[in-house]
Amino acid sequence: MGVSVLSGAITTFGAAFFLFFGNFVFFNKFALTVTTTVIFAFVIANLTFGALMMTIGPTKGCGDLLYFCKKNKENKEKAKPDPKNGGETELPIAHQLS
Repeated sequence: MGVSVLSGAITTFGAAFFLFFGNFVFFNKFALTVTTTVIFAFVIANLTFGALMMTIGPTKGCGDLLYFCKKNKENKEKAKPDPKNGGETELPIAHQLS
């Protein structure tokens, strides 16, 4: 995420940089508005958002590919035919809905 946000900040700041040299007051104020917005967005996206997600973000392997693969393997093992039921499989609830 940091590379994308940094690239966007650099290109937007580069575009606003040339507005500082305009002859009209509007260009100077617009350049100041754009650069201020980009700076605040960059700081919030890279510092505050990461800390917030570590504090109240996803838990229990959410977004972790290895955790997902492990759970998927466990569900497949549970879905094996049960000879006691005459070969019927008892699928987990998530598989029954689809």
